[in-house]
Amino acid sequence: MKQGLGAIYAAGPDGKLEPLLWQGYENEATLQQLIAENPHLLGGDQIDPDDPRRWQLVRREMTIHDAETGTGWWSVDHLFLDQDAIPTFVEVKRASDPRIRRETVGQMLDYAANASVHWTAHHIREALRSPEVDPDALVEEFSKRGSTEFWKELQRNLDDRKVRLLFVADHIPPKLRRVVEYLNEQMKIEVLAVEIRKYVADGKTVYVPYLFGNTSEATDRKSGGAINNFHGRLRFEEVRKLCQEKGDEIVVGYNDGLAALEAAPIEELKARAGYKWDFTVGGTGKKDPKRWFKGNEFLKVVSAKEG
Repeated sequence: MKQGLGAIYAAGPDGKLEPLLWQGYENEATLQQLIAENPHLLGGDQIDPDDPRRWQLVRREMTIHDAETGTGWWSVDHLFLDQDAIPTFVEVKRASDPRIRRETVGQMLDYAANASVHWTAHHIREALRSPEVDPDALVEEFSKRGSTEFWKELQRNLDDRKVRLLFVADHIPPKLRRVVEYLNEQMKIEVLAVEIRKYVADGKTVYVPYLFGNTSEATDRKSGGAINNFHGRLRFEEVRKLCQEKGDEIVVGYNDGLAALEAAPIEELKARAGYKWDFTVGGTGKKDPKRWFKGNEFLKVVSAKEG
């Protein structure tokens, strides 16, 4: 089992809990096929809980031309569209692949830079077309709006370079998580990572997607909210001590909120560079309530992890 990834438990008919253990994928192609056939595993409900992202696969291995030569140079593992016509590039790697961080990040930035230059809505529309598929009828059913409006919105998104980058793996290493969080906080486009964990036991297989990168700071920047919406940053032991002193008088910010905190291994929490905190009453700026929680909640989760 991958270090830091605990088992999950399923209750049998007798109420007895059965552990399902983490298992990696046989190869990259297996994970790619799983995503193509089951795009809901990309965590659309975690990316936008109020309006979950729905996905339409355009093509696997979609060619992107080099901006200087005009020749086919890259092919993205999957190109999806969401219901708001935002092109979403998905690059798949297994955690065991040494390229998962530096090379993959560089690839994805190349995709975003060059696809926005060379692709048009017409180009993507025709990539969807086949003898069995009418792209107009397909997007109308998928997006719940007229095809003409959808293709115009897609072209506007391409012109504005409004795209989304999704790194997908069986396990997202901490170093890649930090890079993704930084890029998503600093860039106009969305840069996220999805970890699709696979658990097995006695012929049962369970897939659990976890989203990384959608931090409170990134959300505030992209929504036009306050950027400096916190009082300070503290290391793990410092913020724990402050929570012990202040309890619910303070709030702590953490990635996707309480659920992400509960899912993270204690070693990762202790190694984190810093935790944003603020006062519950009279704090600084706007805060997403899904990503901020009170001091006593932080202590409760940490205590449970340490036994």
